Amino acid sequence: MTSPGWNSQYSVHISTFDTQHQQMLAMIEQVQKSAQTGGSPDHIAKLFDELMECTRFHFDSEEKAMQRHGFDGYTPHRTEHQALLRKANDYHRQFIEGKTMIPVEIMRYLNDWLLHHIETMDRQYDSFFHEKGVT
Repeated sequence: MTSPGWNSQYSVHISTFDTQHQQMLAMIEQVQKSAQTGGSPDHIAKLFDELMECTRFHFDSEEKAMQRHGFDGYTPHRTEHQALLRKANDYHRQFIEGKTMIPVEIMRYLNDWLLHHIETMDRQYDSFFHEKGVT
C-alpha cells in the first residue's frame, strides 16, 4: 500500500519501517477522506483509533530496534515519539468529546509531522542500521 504522501525520498531503506511509514500515511489519508466526505464521527473515531494503534506499534518497533542495536540517538528519538503520541491522544480526546470537529486539519498536522520526522529523526538511523545488517 503506497500513500499519496509517500515517495522514495522518504525511504529509510529498511523495508519494515518504510512499509509502516507508508501504512501510517495511508491511514492519515483515509481519516482525511472520511472527514471530507461526511463520514460519521463514530467512523472517523474508529479510523483515528486504528491510526493511533498503528503509530504506537511503529514507534515501538523502531525503539526496540534502536535498543537492540545500541543506537546512540535512542533517547531523543523516543522523546519525540512520546511528544507526538501525547499531542495525537489529546487531539483524539478532543474529537471524541466533541470539542473539535477538524479531523482534516489534525490529520494534515500528523501527516506533516510524520514526513518531517522521517526526514530528520529517522534519517539518522538509516546508515546505522545498514551497518548492523538491518534491511
